[in-house]
Amino acid sequence: MRKSKIFLFICLAFILGIFISSWIKIPSNILEGVFVLGIFWIIFLWPRENEKIFSWDKNKIFNVKMTIIGFCFFSLIFGIFYLQKNYSKQYFLQSYNETKEEIILKGIIIGDLGNKKTSKKIIFEVYEISFSNSQKKIKEKILLYLSSKTDYQYGDELEIKTKLKTPLESKDFSYKNYLDRYHIHSIAYYPKIKLLAQNKGNFIQKNLFLLRDKFQEKILTILSSPESFFLSGLLIGDRKDFPFQLINSFNITGTTHLIALSGYNITIIGILLMNLFYILYFSKSSSFYLTITGIIFFVILTGAEASVVRAAIMGILVLLSKKIGRLKNITNAVVFTACLMLLFNPKILRYDIGFQLSFLATLGIIYLSPILFKKGFYKISNILQFRESLLMTVSAQIMTFPIIVYNFGQLSLIAPIVNVFILPVVPLSMFWGFITTIISFFWLWLAKIIGFIAWIFLAYEIKTIKLFSEIPFASIKIEIHWLIVFLIYGLIILWIWKNQKIIKNDQ
Repeated sequence: MRKSKIFLFICLAFILGIFISSWIKIPSNILEGVFVLGIFWIIFLWPRENEKIFSWDKNKIFNVKMTIIGFCFFSLIFGIFYLQKNYSKQYFLQSYNETKEEIILKGIIIGDLGNKKTSKKIIFEVYEISFSNSQKKIKEKILLYLSSKTDYQYGDELEIKTKLKTPLESKDFSYKNYLDRYHIHSIAYYPKIKLLAQNKGNFIQKNLFLLRDKFQEKILTILSSPESFFLSGLLIGDRKDFPFQLINSFNITGTTHLIALSGYNITIIGILLMNLFYILYFSKSSSFYLTITGIIFFVILTGAEASVVRAAIMGILVLLSKKIGRLKNITNAVVFTACLMLLFNPKILRYDIGFQLSFLATLGIIYLSPILFKKGFYKISNILQFRESLLMTVSAQIMTFPIIVYNFGQLSLIAPIVNVFILPVVPLSMFWGFITTIISFFWLWLAKIIGFIAWIFLAYEIKTIKLFSEIPFASIKIEIHWLIVFLIYGLIILWIWKNQKIIKNDQ
């Protein structure tokens, strides 16, 4: 067996371990016992003398297989242990949740989770707590709900007096789990605030936040609503200003995936940029590196938030695979990248839909695109890269729709029809929207003129989505068990496996 394949299995085992641990709590003493058994397993079956673990000599094949299984087993146990260690971490401030005692906290604003018309959600890193005439140094994060009229910024050092609350949980949505991926376990609603100092945050991060806000401000300046809100969703996954009725229309028509930033969104922008550079007579190699530079620039402009960075990495991997001409060869890089992201924060595997969509959409492009191409997409004209964009979009959507239905609890009966009408123009609206926003930093008047092109595509998509959402029984409320999600993905994997020859012929 090739080393690359063994490496892939070990990485997949680690991801599987984190997934199992996110659903099932396994006692630590059982994990330790299984770990010791694994050590004996490896020692007993390790190749002797001149045997090689990557050899498939028929006299040694059993030992080799079992040794590889042993390494995968170790990786799986490590994934289980790693997530459980993250969950077992104790947070001091949690002990003050739901108590009547007001406490005084000092800390620094390090981020936000979006603003609404009536409130702001601020991530506040506490470094000191005062209670009962004593102080304690800590380093924990809480979420502050502030009035939308307040003007506190990243890096502001504050002293707040408040009572802490536990994030709410309901049958439909667990806010506790949502915040847990940010390592936040306490909320302070509209505390009494005293500003201690400003500009205490990281200089680079501060300017990234300023750039992100400026990027969004430019979009709102160039385009009117709701087209400006839609473009913000397409480019940076921002939905905080979306009108409820528009969000509902997206849910009904099964098009919510468009405004959940993933590797697919970045890939679309990247491919269109590459095509633009081709038109301008740059070489393929130069076009590739200029596109990567453009994506990095895009990430910086949008604040370099974790979700955007993850999506950009996945998108770049797909572009790299297209450059080398072998989509499947990039699988190891995608899976390894996912492992690195999970090492940084293992909780995103279950509770971060952006990570799930990026990972699945990328795998969809890698594995489903060549199959769908051979199955009939080759008949479609590729003028202005229309076929390629449509193929990637359909591949990504097939791979992500089970997760979307599971998370949003709504099955659109007209989604296939709606997507046929809007998917061909999504890449164009993203491309022109991105280009127009960049131009607005240098020449606002010209950006508003060119922005009309983006507006045409965005308005068409919104009108189409609204029109179809008004059809009676366009969607049904549905709650599917996670086992059903696995069954659907099992069928997709089975279909891919049955069409492996098509993928191999594409190599």
